[in-house]
Amino acid sequence: MHKGKKIAEAIEAEAFINRVYDVLIEDVIEDTSNLPSLYDIQEKANKVIKDKALGIINKEELDRLKKNIDFSAVLSFFRLENKEEDTQLLIPIEHGDPLYVALDTGLSPEEEENIDVYKNRNRAVVNITTEVLAYTWFFEPVPREGGGGSGSVIDPRGYIITNYHVIENVNKVFVTFWDGSKVEGDVIGIDIENDLSVLKVEMLPSNTGVIPLGDSSKLEVGHKVLAIGNPFGLDRTLTAGIISGLGRPIRGENNIIIQNMIQTDASINPGNSGGPLLNRQGELIGVNTSILTSRQGSVGIGFAVPSETAKRVVPDLIRYGQVRRGWIEWQVQPLFRELVLYAQLEVTKGLLISTLEKNSNAAEAGLKGGDPRKRVQYGRSTIYLGGDIITKIGDVEVSSMSDLLESLEQTAPGQTIAVEYYRGRQKRTSSITLVERPERVLIEQTRGFLSD
Repeated sequence: MHKGKKIAEAIEAEAFINRVYDVLIEDVIEDTSNLPSLYDIQEKANKVIKDKALGIINKEELDRLKKNIDFSAVLSFFRLENKEEDTQLLIPIEHGDPLYVALDTGLSPEEEENIDVYKNRNRAVVNITTEVLAYTWFFEPVPREGGGGSGSVIDPRGYIITNYHVIENVNKVFVTFWDGSKVEGDVIGIDIENDLSVLKVEMLPSNTGVIPLGDSSKLEVGHKVLAIGNPFGLDRTLTAGIISGLGRPIRGENNIIIQNMIQTDASINPGNSGGPLLNRQGELIGVNTSILTSRQGSVGIGFAVPSETAKRVVPDLIRYGQVRRGWIEWQVQPLFRELVLYAQLEVTKGLLISTLEKNSNAAEAGLKGGDPRKRVQYGRSTIYLGGDIITKIGDVEVSSMSDLLESLEQTAPGQTIAVEYYRGRQKRTSSITLVERPERVLIEQTRGFLSD
C-alpha cells in the first residue's frame, strides 16, 4: 500500500476513534477515578467503549470504516510512532495517563489479557539452577550439576522467591534472567514448613521488572490463573487454567503438611517449582510447588503456596534468615504401638513428654515430664515414661512431630496457646506462653530429624 494512503487511512481511523473518545472520556474518567491501577483503567475504558460505541457512531458509518480501512496498515503506521504498542492505539488523556483503545485485532479478550500479563511479567521470572557436591571413591568433593526450578523477582533490590526444595542441600545457586545473563545468588532465608526460600542477587538486569504480591484470600474456585516457569528447561513458558480448589492440606517432601494450598489445573511440570501463579492483573497469588502425578504423567492437579503465606514469612526470611515462630520447651516422643503396650498407656495417640527442664515454659505452665527412673531404650532413643501425653495444641490434634510443627507454624514468640493433655486417665488443659524457636530445631528440620 502507498505510504500516503496509509497515512490518510490512519488519520481517518484516528478521527473515528477520537469521535468515540470525545464522547466517552468523561464517563471513563468518572468511572475509573477510584480504580487503583492503569490496568483497571484500560480494562474499564475498553468495556465502556464496546458498550457505547455502536450507540454513538452510526452503524453504517462504523461498518464503512471497518470495511474500507486496512487496520493492519493503520497499526503498522502507529507502530512507527509507538514502537512498544504492537496491537493497540495510544490516545493520551489530560491527566497524563495513557488510555488504550483496542482495535479489532482478531484476538479474543482472554487472549489479549493473557498476552498483556505475559508481556508485563515474564521478565521478572527467573530460571534457577544449582550445583551440588559429589564425592569420589577417595572422598574428594567434586562439583556437579544439581536440579533446578523457577523463581519470581519480588523486590527491585534483588530479592527472589522460590521453593525451598529447589535449593535444598545445594552448594551453589545460579539465577538466569530474561536477557540470558547468569549470576550466582545467595540463599538468605528458608522456611521448610511452607517450602519457601528467598534468594538475593547483587544487581538485576535493566527492564527486569518486579511481580507484586496479590491477595490470595480473595480467590474463588473458578478464578482464572496463569503460570509462568521453566518446565523441562523451556524458559518462561506460559500456561493457563483456573482455581480448582482452596485450602488444601498437602504433605511435602519433608513429610510436613503445608496448609491452605491452592489447587489449580494450570499445567505445572518439573522446572515450574518456585515460579509464580498469577491472577488476571498479573499479581502473584501463589508460588507453584508440586503436582499430583500418576505413572501416565501429569493429571492436571497442581498446588501452589498462597501469597498470603508468602507475605507473612518473607519479611522474616529477609531479616532473620528464618521465620520467627513460637516454641514449647520440651522433649516429646510420638506414641507408637509397642510403647503404648509396654507402658500400658490409656492414650494411644499423642506426644509423650519425655524430658522437661525445670525453668521451661512448659514446666511453668504446670506440665510434667517423664521420670528418670523409668527409662526405656528404643533404637538410638532414650524415652522416659510417666510424663504427660499431649493430644492437642491450639486447634491442631497432635500425634507426630509434623503435627507439632503445624500447630506452631503461625505462632510468634510471646503468644499464648492452649494445650490439651492427659495425666494418667485425667484430661487437662493449660496455657503456655511461647518462646522463640531455637536454631537447633531448624537444623534438625534440614537434616530430616523431625520427619515422622
